[in-house]
Formats: sequence, C-alpha cells, structure tokens
Amino acid sequence: MIKKPNIFIGSSRHAKEYVKSVTSKLEDIAVCCPWYEGNFPVGEATFETLCKKTYEYDFAVFVATPDDGLARDGEEINPVMRDNVLFEHGLFSGAIGRKRTFLITPGGLRLPTDLLGITVLRYDINNCEETLRDCCIALKEQIISEMRLSRISMLPSTTVAISYYKNFIRPLCSALASGEGGIYAGGENINPDGFKFNIIIPGHLERDYTSTVVMLRRENRWQDICIKVNSVHRVYSLNGIFEDKNLFLYDFPMSLSISYEAIRLCQGADFIGKTLSFARCEEREIQNFKKTLTLLINESSFIRNVVELVDMRHITKLRDI
Repeated sequence: MIKKPNIFIGSSRHAKEYVKSVTSKLEDIAVCCPWYEGNFPVGEATFETLCKKTYEYDFAVFVATPDDGLARDGEEINPVMRDNVLFEHGLFSGAIGRKRTFLITPGGLRLPTDLLGITVLRYDINNCEETLRDCCIALKEQIISEMRLSRISMLPSTTVAISYYKNFIRPLCSALASGEGGIYAGGENINPDGFKFNIIIPGHLERDYTSTVVMLRRENRWQDICIKVNSVHRVYSLNGIFEDKNLFLYDFPMSLSISYEAIRLCQGADFIGKTLSFARCEEREIQNFKKTLTLLINESSFIRNVVELVDMRHITKLRDI
C-alpha cells in the first residue's frame, strides 16, 4: 500500500476558509496539514518552526488572497498577497523544490517579477468553490505524477538509497548471477541453484542498528554467508540460510542511521525522545528510501526478480523462492 504524502497548506488568516476548501478536496490523495492545525507550537519562534516544517512535508500548497496593496513608482495601488505567504512559498520552494511547492492565487493578483513565467493556479473569488475545485484537480495530477519519482532533498534518504544500491545491491547481484569468485556458507563452499535477496526495511530510525541486526540473526538462525567478487577484489559478508540448494540472503540497510542523525541535526535537537516533527521526518525518510530503492531495483529485470524489500515485521515469511 502506497502511503499518502504529507502536504503543508499555508495562507494568511483571511484565507482560512479557502484552505479548508482545498484541504477537503485533496484529502483523498494526501494527508493535509493546514497551517492553523498545530503546526506552530507555543514557545517557539515562527521562523524556526517554518524551517523545521520544510523537512516534514512532501508537498506545500499556498493559497494567496489580495490582503494588501502595493504602489511602485507612482503607479496605482495593486492588490498583492500577504508578505509572509510569499516568504513561506519561497522557503518551501528552496527546501523541497519548486515542482513540489504550489501557489494558488486569485485572478488579477499582482505577483513578484521573479514568479513571472511560472504557471500558477488561478481561482475566481466570485466563483470560489468551483474554480478552487479545478485548481485542486490540477494539483492532484501533479502530485500523483511527482509521487512516481524520487528527488534529491535536504535530508539524505535518496542519496543513501542510491549509494546502497550502486555500491552493494547491484554488484552483489551481478556476482551471484555470474558465479565468479565463490559463495561460502559457514565457511564451506556452496553452489546454490537459486537465490533470493531480501532487504529488510525498518519501521523506525535509530542511531545504531547493531543490536537490531544481532537480534534478527539470533531469532532467525542466520548463517554467515561470504561472497567473493574477483573483479573488484572484494568479499561481501551477509546473513542468510542455505537449504535445499537455495540461498536466502538477508541484509539490513544500517546506513539509514544517517537519516536519524541528519534529522536531529536539522532540528537542532537538545532532548532525548522524538517529537511529532521528528516522527514525521522519520516516516518520510523511511518511505522515501524504500521508494528510491524500489525505482532503482525495477530498472533491472534480473535484479527485480531476485531482490525483495520486506517490512521488518514480515521477515518470518521470507523463505520462499
């Protein structure tokens, strides 16, 4: 089941009813979090909070309203959006990318020249409900399209997944397919008829997964599996089981602990435990790591057939080639 993306929806306080309308129209494909629903905790500076929010969300939507007026060089006063809405749009655009940050504005609203040429969604204040519905239909199409992709973000899950695939999964599968070097189980050379490579995806992030791997190894009675790759003069050490001429390999991507450290650094954590903000970032990192890895694996028909990503809770069901 594909997890719904998290969307931050911002506006001025005058556009609260419009935000409610947008939220109701997007909630079938996303978890919508309007700015007024617990996004700004008491005792924390607004700017500090906003910076943290950019790590939590997959998308951001800003609903502009003609709250202020602007006159330049003797021109007549033109309606413009509230400056904090414009600022937040720019902040999220820089953090999560312009293709995942959207602006909905009423027709006739003057925009900064830096936004000229960029397609924005327009609604009609005199026909608000119908035109906002049209805007949200376009939003849904873009969001669904983006969810098929994995983009580089300020948190490291995408690059961690790419490195894990290119430096471990791909060369290992290539060595197993070619039979070069040798495969050893418990110190004995083996020649399996087939193999299945299971990547265990954790349910949460930790600073160090060593104890988790030790527990999994003990509970599942895994053996030491060594795979020698002559072409790169390297030996891969994995956990696994060799039975009935089939090899079952298991690996836990311990490099995900990098995401744990990155989130704490980004949030300036000076406490023990996990805040709601941390939990959102954690879930986003795990899901993005899994999605990126899936996209990379699916690029190869061979790797796609022998590698499987499995939730940690389901590891007892893996021994089936």
